[in-house]
Amino acid sequence: MYNARNAQFADRIAVVPLKESTQYIIGRIAAPKTAWGEQIISRINEILVKRRPDAAYRQAFERWLTPDSLANFDRVYATEFLQQP
Repeated sequence: MYNARNAQFADRIAVVPLKESTQYIIGRIAAPKTAWGEQIISRINEILVKRRPDAAYRQAFERWLTPDSLANFDRVYATEFLQQP
């Protein structure tokens, strides 16, 4: 979708949700398997959890969704991502 939007042909792409895929993934973090890596991932996770209620954080993900998938994302975001881990 990113490339399609940049090339201005996103309106010609169909996104079909997978029934078996019920979970959204809100990013991934990678770091070395060292004490430093564990510390940095822990700190980043703390920051991200605090930012989840911010509109800008949420919009960073919503901008890649199709209009049809926004309603489901809204429900999942409220029930799963706004809950503290």
